[in-house]
Amino acid sequence: MPPRSDDRTCYEFDEFRVDPVRRLLLRSGEPVPVTPKALSILLVLLEQPGEVVEKSELIETVWAGSHVTEANLTQNVFALRKCLGERANDPRYVVTVPGRGYSFAGEVRRCDRGETGELPLISDLPAPAAVPATPAPDPPPPERAWHRPSFARWGALIALGILGATLLGFLHVRHPRSRPAAAAAAPVIRQSVAMLDFRSLSPSGETRWLDSALPEMLTTELSAGGTLRVLRGEAVAQVQRTLSFGKDGSLGRDDLERLHSVLGADLVVVGTYLPREDKIHLGLRVLRAPEATTLASLDEVGTEPELFDLVSRTGARLRGALGVAALSPEEERQARKLQPANAEASRPYHEALLRLRAFDPPAALELLRQAAAADPGSAVIHSALSRTWTAMGYDARAVAEARRAVELAASLPREDRLAIQARLYQASKQWDQAAETYRSLWTFFPDEIEYGLQLADNLTTGGHGDEAAAALAVLRKLPAPAGQD
Repeated sequence: MPPRSDDRTCYEFDEFRVDPVRRLLLRSGEPVPVTPKALSILLVLLEQPGEVVEKSELIETVWAGSHVTEANLTQNVFALRKCLGERANDPRYVVTVPGRGYSFAGEVRRCDRGETGELPLISDLPAPAAVPATPAPDPPPPERAWHRPSFARWGALIALGILGATLLGFLHVRHPRSRPAAAAAAPVIRQSVAMLDFRSLSPSGETRWLDSALPEMLTTELSAGGTLRVLRGEAVAQVQRTLSFGKDGSLGRDDLERLHSVLGADLVVVGTYLPREDKIHLGLRVLRAPEATTLASLDEVGTEPELFDLVSRTGARLRGALGVAALSPEEERQARKLQPANAEASRPYHEALLRLRAFDPPAALELLRQAAAADPGSAVIHSALSRTWTAMGYDARAVAEARRAVELAASLPREDRLAIQARLYQASKQWDQAAETYRSLWTFFPDEIEYGLQLADNLTTGGHGDEAAAALAVLRKLPAPAGQD
């Protein structure tokens, strides 16, 4: 059902005006194309500015009892943020409250319709066509039109990209529902490490990509072998935006307590780097949360062309400082395969990941094409291309890239092979197979809440709600904060 505004009220914030009755969003007096559901979400938030609106309330209000998942909500929040001109690192209006819902952070003014004058009507945006189960060949994408995308099309299709970006799986069992939702034994809870983005001591646009590239590469080094649970991704990014860093990249006790309580982080890795005279000076500290004691501190120096060696040396020392066994030669080779093979591919690849995090698939696509040209044999690049094509609504291209990634993934570690196989399942809408791969991953790593959540999500999409509920019931038994997510 529509939000509960009366016929006389409009909302204004900054240069925006929202007319609930005429279903209009205007910016400086000009209509902004917005999907109906995204506009309904905005109206619900505007009715309660500054308050947290639970996800369940948004779904019930906007979809009025229809059977939808959180992916539908996430896709429309994404579309809304694009319409409002938000960036991932600058949530001016729509703020995500992890584990709960969303809040409108802007200053909202309610005004009577009579004070605003007559607002022009615009026609509703056309509904996107349904995507067939077996996608037909995609039309050739326009070379320039990507940077002025249709928001109606994005609003309907971006959910596929968001869901596909997290789908991980590999094993396909013929009778998935003959198995329990999860192993009955109590899960082994691994030590968790939050890897934050690094901070440049000499910021510039030329080196900004290293803010995320260095911790992403070190995450690969620490995750190898499965001994540690390394936390990265959007949840970490959201919490990191609320932290107060010192000039040297340090964190206070309050920040570490927040990382521990919200993410369940036992350890936190903070890093700085200084690009100077063709060299990169890298400094890391490992902090214990929430006590704020320093467990380890180390420094390394290398060059950008030798970035892989710099990260490998740093990763080896970091594993030693954390008491984790060194990688075997085979594990080192597999870990190296999880990164582009050369500097020419590494920079556009990591810049593309930043663009995806900033909700900009068109820019990510161009960067990933550059990366694939420089390293055509990289499974991770082709898998990222698949996610990006899905986000842009080109299903056949997404399937083709996912299939190519699977062909190239044979030499990767088991967990990462699972990730790439599941990307193919997701792109081709094989929900049962995708659910079963998550069941397998959750069996291997029962403390990883994301695997359990994705198992439940795919079971729901595949029409197996009872099994999804059983999986969620098991997740609730995980120690806090995971069990309370």
